[in-house]
Amino acid sequence: MIVKPAHDQPLAEVDSVIKSMLSDAKEWVQFSTGLTSGGLGRLRADFEECLKRISSFQLLLDNSVDEASFRTGYDWVFDHASAQVKVSPIPILHWLIVDGRNLRLEEPHARQPPGVTVVTPDTPRSNTLILDCDRSVARLYLDAFNVMWSNGRTLHRASSPGTHSTARDG
Repeated sequence: MIVKPAHDQPLAEVDSVIKSMLSDAKEWVQFSTGLTSGGLGRLRADFEECLKRISSFQLLLDNSVDEASFRTGYDWVFDHASAQVKVSPIPILHWLIVDGRNLRLEEPHARQPPGVTVVTPDTPRSNTLILDCDRSVARLYLDAFNVMWSNGRTLHRASSPGTHSTARDG
């Protein structure tokens, strides 16, 4: 197990870590986020490649995310059968868990009103990485994520007039 303690990271380093974790995903990903840095859009190609390759991608949005903006700006997420999207009713921890063995744990930061992004490329991020995580340690994070996930409300694709949502409950 390799643990890299939290430290200030420039956006390019954060992006590099996320890209690497997504490219290593074999089966499933659990991702909780507030979308404050725009990484989901900035790394769209990496996310889409991962979504095509794995069987399950659980995306849990923080309650600060504007749902209408997500539905229009990130509608491509709903195009992938592996994607399930939920919105938390409360603030959540922002984590990336890949195959239950590689974890990125974001240090909590100041809350922003829904739809407000004050994080810039120059804003340092503080994340702890746990790679090749021991199962007993990973189980703690998986259980915590699953509690956050179970409390979330399923978010469906925005329906066009005359159509129905294609997102699934999960």
